[in-house]
Amino acid sequence: DNPLILRYKYKTFMPKGLLTRFIVEMHRDIENASDPANAAVWKTGVILSKGPTRAEIIEHYIPREIHIRVTGPRPRDLLTIINHKFEEIHETFYGDTLLDSPPPFDTLIPCNCKDCKPSPTPFLFGLDRLYTCLDRGRYTIECHESGLDIQVRSLIDGVIEPQQDDIEGEGFRNRDRSRRSYVKREQNININLTNTMTDQSPKTTNLDLRQATIGAIATDSAQATVSNNTFTQTNNTSTEDLLKLITTLRQSAASFPSDTRQEIETDLEDLEAEITKPPADRNLTRIKKRLIAIFTAATLLAGGVSGATDFTNTAIDLGQKFDIDIPALVGH
Repeated sequence: DNPLILRYKYKTFMPKGLLTRFIVEMHRDIENASDPANAAVWKTGVILSKGPTRAEIIEHYIPREIHIRVTGPRPRDLLTIINHKFEEIHETFYGDTLLDSPPPFDTLIPCNCKDCKPSPTPFLFGLDRLYTCLDRGRYTIECHESGLDIQVRSLIDGVIEPQQDDIEGEGFRNRDRSRRSYVKREQNININLTNTMTDQSPKTTNLDLRQATIGAIATDSAQATVSNNTFTQTNNTSTEDLLKLITTLRQSAASFPSDTRQEIETDLEDLEAEITKPPADRNLTRIKKRLIAIFTAATLLAGGVSGATDFTNTAIDLGQKFDIDIPALVGH
């Protein structure tokens, strides 16, 4: 079978450490992960495997591209998982700029016409361009290599599995507006709850609305529906104490290998930026992701590098300040 491919092309810069972060978060699926000496991972690439299906992900810092190639049975399933993980990582790097026009990078999908499908170098369509075609009621697009008209829907669904609510009962426009990159996403809302009792200090509660339809994210409704609500209560640890833990983490990481130390420093800077915000403005989802990333990176070093155990213990302590059980999350 022909491999299924996907590419990310970054317009102005490729975030440093992007692939490293992907490798850390997907480490359980690395080929031969149980045998570190033979694990299929290197500085600029990794091979993932799910049964007989394999994915090769390679970073090309010049010309600022990430190439993904999946082979084996049901390759779309694995490619969908990979694309979703990169979406999460892109969001941590780019934040709200992902919604800018033009976006900071293009997701490129191969043409599936009779000429391109067997070709090692098929014509590539920008995913946002395909969504725009559907938004405007254009359901075919011309391949610039063969000149053939191709069904836009078949291009998208051939690479990325439709979400459950895309399958039935909605027109193209609403379906694809909801699936456009980074618009439909779990929403984190910080709500200030100030207690009027004199013997209690103000508290901040983080409300995680899963499967919610909120405000402008809803196409035709201003109402929000909620299921599986999760409430997280932050404690009253001072910002100064939290920053001291960041300093301790930096000190423990000083003996780490250079590449790992640099990637951890990027995560620590993100954590520091969130911690210095007022408690009500902190993005706890971002804090959780950064803590998981640094904990996992240090865990991979544990036993062979001094300071790794102290680092993981401090990371656990910092997570507890936000009611985040890092070992449990990494274990899952």
